[in-house]
Amino acid sequence: MCMIGYFVYVEYQHFMSDKIKYISSIINYVDLIINIFCFMVVALDLIGDMQSIVRPIASMTLIIVWIKLFYFLRAYDSFSQLIRMIIEIGKDIRYFLVVLFIGIFGFAGGFYIL
Repeated sequence: MCMIGYFVYVEYQHFMSDKIKYISSIINYVDLIINIFCFMVVALDLIGDMQSIVRPIASMTLIIVWIKLFYFLRAYDSFSQLIRMIIEIGKDIRYFLVVLFIGIFGFAGGFYIL
């Protein structure tokens, strides 16, 4: 809890130093989500007997932290091109994913009725 409090304090200091710049950066929202999820995991774990709630939140937190690692890998030239390529592919594929999920949900509904 002390470490989470420290990270929240650091985020608060960043927010107070330049509010507009802090709000405009998406990585700050990711940091905020990570801090909230970590607090929830620790608090629910201390309550005890809530593993069915703690595990999904902890797993989402871990996935977000690993994805955040991509942000820090952009500092290295060999990784920055790969990270940029992944971002551009993600932007291009979003329309295909919408059509794919519509088809999957349509067939899932049809097979469920069957």
